[in-house]
Order: sequence, then structure tokens, then C-alpha cells
Amino acid sequence: MTRTLALLGLAACGGGGTNTVKSGTFDTAPEIDEDPPVITHTPITSSQIAGSPVPITATVTDALAGVALVQVLYRLENAVEYTPLELAGAGDEYVVDIPASATTGAGGMFYYLYAEDAEGNFVTDPPGGEGDAWRFGLTD
Repeated sequence: MTRTLALLGLAACGGGGTNTVKSGTFDTAPEIDEDPPVITHTPITSSQIAGSPVPITATVTDALAGVALVQVLYRLENAVEYTPLELAGAGDEYVVDIPASATTGAGGMFYYLYAEDAEGNFVTDPPGGEGDAWRFGLTD
């Protein structure tokens, strides 16, 4: 919504005054947040020890609505379903460990990050989400 504003300014000059009318427009509508959060994450690409926790860290920001949810979704290479796990945040920094019990198995693990703001805008990292998930190997 845009409104027109007229201001009446009074200035005292000697024995009399002058009236000046100033006009302009200003936007009174609240800014609509249509942008998703921004995820900054260094993917894990080196092999991890099977049966050990795997730390996942990310910086997640959202200038307008604020970050509401950050998750890592992970699965073993031979599994079909991803398991979601919420990251704990302190400021813009988020961290969680994929549990040791989830990293047992041969081959590797796929994972991706998901972040959502308070307005429901969301993003994945990598951008293709589960269809383009990060992968790391698991070794004994």
C-alpha cells in the first residue's frame, strides 16, 4: 500500500510566518519475505570411520523472517529413505552429529541440508536436495 503524505511546515520570520507544504509518497506495506534462508556448508567428502558419529556444521542466515528449522537428512548408500535430524543453532551456526549407530554399514552415506524460515521459504544444500545429495565413504 502506498500513501501520499503532505506536511505543513511553519517557519517564524520576523513578525509573521510562512506556510510551506511538502508532499511525497512512502510505502506503508510490510516487506514480504519471499527469499529462502542461505546455507553455507563445506561438504564432507573424505571417508569417515564406520560406527563413529559424523559432525555436520553449517551457517544458516535469513535476513527478514529468521531461520525456523535446519535439518540434515541422511541415508546409507543402500537405503531408500532419508532420516531427518534437526541441527542445534547458536546464532547463525548450526551443528549436529549423524549418530554412530547410523554410520554402520559398508559403502557410503548420502546427506543433504534443509533450511526453512518463519515464512515457510526453504532451501536445500546442495540445491538438488536428495536428488543431488553429498556423499562420503565409510571405512572400518
